[in-house]
Amino acid sequence: MKQYLISLISAALISAVAVNIFDKKSFIGNHIRLLSGIFLSITVISPLFKLEIPDFDVFQNMLASEAHQIVAEGETYYQEQRRTVISQQVETYIVNKATELGAYISVKVTLAKTEPPIPSGVEIEGSVSPYVKVALETYMVNELGIPKERQMWN
Repeated sequence: MKQYLISLISAALISAVAVNIFDKKSFIGNHIRLLSGIFLSITVISPLFKLEIPDFDVFQNMLASEAHQIVAEGETYYQEQRRTVISQQVETYIVNKATELGAYISVKVTLAKTEPPIPSGVEIEGSVSPYVKVALETYMVNELGIPKERQMWN
């Protein structure tokens, strides 16, 4: 940067001296002013010629790699959110069914690693009558496909 400023100031001084030596209205003076302007312009933009621009293919590959990574992260986030929503909906569904039967419970649903995720197990906390327990067990087996052996009552 220091070298650039020194060369820019030097070019401006040289141009100013050259322009002032000759009469502004003369043929040579006009050409000197034109050449001084070109000289200053080249001095100002010369650092642009020294810039090293990386290969476009490398840049494009880097962008493509980042895009694939972002898409993969988005898909992972979507799957996690989808699993969370399904789990919450099934838990709410079971709690509502228990409430209809007069029981107050809390539920934690486990989803299978399948696509789409389906309920594979459930942990139920709360005290319920034997009648409500049998009704909920039957309901979870028939309606939700959760086997009786994967239903944990606490």
